[in-house]
Amino acid sequence: MNRSHVLWIPRQGSGKVRSFLLRPGYLRVLLTVVLLCLASIPVLESGVLSLAERIMELEEARGNLQEEIARLEYVKGELARITEKEQRLKDYFGMARFRSLEQVVGGGPDQTASVVAKALSASAPAALPERLENLAGNLEALGELMIRQAAAWDETPSIFPVDLKDPVISSGFGWRKSPFTNKREFHAGIDIIGRTGTRVVAPAAGSVINRGHDRWLGNYVVLQHAGDLKTIYGHLHEASVEKGARVKRGDVIGLVGNTGLSTSSHLHYSVVEGSRAVNPMQYILDVSA
Repeated sequence: MNRSHVLWIPRQGSGKVRSFLLRPGYLRVLLTVVLLCLASIPVLESGVLSLAERIMELEEARGNLQEEIARLEYVKGELARITEKEQRLKDYFGMARFRSLEQVVGGGPDQTASVVAKALSASAPAALPERLENLAGNLEALGELMIRQAAAWDETPSIFPVDLKDPVISSGFGWRKSPFTNKREFHAGIDIIGRTGTRVVAPAAGSVINRGHDRWLGNYVVLQHAGDLKTIYGHLHEASVEKGARVKRGDVIGLVGNTGLSTSSHLHYSVVEGSRAVNPMQYILDVSA
């Protein structure tokens, strides 16, 4: 090891060789480097394997994060759609005074989506789409129910049937003494005093199922409303609607008169549920009894 060594390396394809003079010190350094490289191979292999496992973990986390982002985007979109539908329902039914989903959780649509999504995903992230779908389904059902109720309300009598500022009822519903016979009789409606020609209006939407002249009621109109509910208008000066016509709440259906068995100009107004006359005052919400 105290002597120098000559290293001969042939030149490829040339037939010549190169020679290198290796002194003992250089040879020891070279051998040390080679040994260190050989000894570090297991360490490097372990590091590479650990790095590969970490990369796989990061890829899996990235996939989970992308799924979570997709769920949150779905939640955000669905909440925006539900909020829009909620607002349309409120506008239609005049429910602006009621609290919305945003007012419950605070903030705007973006914050609402984030808060609700966090609350839902905290317990069961995988159930987010199902829960939101149920929420949307409930809102759809509520909207349909409200629309049906609105339609039923539209056809339920609720306003005074004569266009008068200060209406006066001359005879109420129930037993009374007949002005013609002085005998006790049942009055199946109310009599509303009004000058001849005063407008008679429909208290709700409905269909004209009958109009004509009767010995007792004189000129009359009968409206069919929701279900088995009917309203009758008697002693009219004239009717303004034809049989089969559709009317809306507030439409003029005739004029107050003094036809039939009547002592003065007035409207006889009856409400019939099925085959039973009921007190019309139960269906008048804009005038006190």
